[in-house]
Amino acid sequence: MELTRAHALAVKARTSAGVDSSKLRGSTATQVQEEGVLLVEKYHQPVAYLSSVAVFHELLDGADKYVRLRQELPLALRLMAAAVRAGVPSSDALDALLPTTAESQPLDLIHLAELLDSAIEERAALMLAGARLAQSEEDDMSLDDFAAELGIDIVQVRAAVATGAPLATYDR
Repeated sequence: MELTRAHALAVKARTSAGVDSSKLRGSTATQVQEEGVLLVEKYHQPVAYLSSVAVFHELLDGADKYVRLRQELPLALRLMAAAVRAGVPSSDALDALLPTTAESQPLDLIHLAELLDSAIEERAALMLAGARLAQSEEDDMSLDDFAAELGIDIVQVRAAVATGAPLATYDR
């Protein structure tokens, strides 16, 4: 049976009404709780497994992560390729995509998309700066106009420099 089909059945079993434990042998439910999983045989052939709730939920959580990973992986690959084309080092893109903590999400698509967005904005600013540098002095614009085009408040930058507290960041 395919894992996604088994996952769908497990999700259905989690929400459906169960078999009354009084219809099982009295010791069966206790044995399942103690052992975690119990094999059910009929004429010496395995026909089912009985699982404790804790084991079942743990297995279902793992299957949930796997199914979600399979659904998100195509988008993650497209975002990774776009990030690398935008100039993001592949190691940075992987660090953004793969969470470093034990989170419920197997892939951090939002963090990777934010990194890609930032790289695109930075690339656009670099292209604009390159185009401005290629212009002749007669066609050149003032620093105030250039800062405004980049969305920088030049008055605030000048005030920070005057107070001796300029801020500069460089990400690479």
